[in-house]
Amino acid sequence: MLGVDRGRRIKPWQRIMLLAFEAIACSVPGLPVPQGTLGAWERAQSQDGSFLGMPLVTGVPHLGLHGAP
Repeated sequence: MLGVDRGRRIKPWQRIMLLAFEAIACSVPGLPVPQGTLGAWERAQSQDGSFLGMPLVTGVPHLGLHGAP
């Protein structure tokens, strides 16, 4: 789904979720988070720490950052 453009053509909340799911999937076998994921999260994060003001979209990247299988 993310493809070559890393999901830049889909809605921002969908991209954040897919990046998070990808990070979670990589954490299971111990693979590194794909390059650019953390930067994409950083750019999308609001001043209040949320992602787009959406609780679910905010929670899933948190799981991805902490390597939840």
